[in-house]
Amino acid sequence: MMRTGIVFVGYGLANKIGESIYINKALAKHPNLFQKIMNHEIKHATGQKNVDVNEPFDWELFKFTLKHPSAWLQFLPIWVIKNKIIYSKTMIYLWLFIIAWIIFLVAVASWMI
Repeated sequence: MMRTGIVFVGYGLANKIGESIYINKALAKHPNLFQKIMNHEIKHATGQKNVDVNEPFDWELFKFTLKHPSAWLQFLPIWVIKNKIIYSKTMIYLWLFIIAWIIFLVAVASWMI
């Protein structure tokens, strides 16, 4: 089993990168949400398959992201951490899907004019 360390950062929500879990230090002020997110990341760290991506998402998390704008960085597809480029395939696909929809909607709107 891999030994995982915890690194507190001032952005995003939480990510398991390499042998570390990077978690937003502001979550320490929200113990219930902190525990939900840590449990989710520990599942990734222990190699559990089919971890539910939506598991920690609820109203409390939504309020947290509104109060802490730096948490929105979680939804970027590419980050630079310790001079290494880290990427999330899921976020890349999501952003490509969103961009494709925007292009589609703009094209449809321009045809209607």
